[in-house]
Amino acid sequence: MLEIGQPAPDFADLPRDGGDTVSLSDYAGKTIVLYFYPRDDTSGCTKEALAFTEHLAAFDAANAVVIGESKDSVKKH
Repeated sequence: MLEIGQPAPDFADLPRDGGDTVSLSDYAGKTIVLYFYPRDDTSGCTKEALAFTEHLAAFDAANAVVIGESKDSVKKH
């Protein structure tokens, strides 16, 4: 379990939508805002994702990237 402020463990080649993979090293030098949602296409996940999208310019200005994670399969995305 991670504690607040603790560095994220390294990860590599996790599948993502579009057929690509993602690794922690892809975001070297950036702050990562990682949020979790239980399932795609629910009102809660949609609201959350839209709220992050609404503020993407502010995240960009802060050199931050937003990543959403769910337990749904990559194919479902």
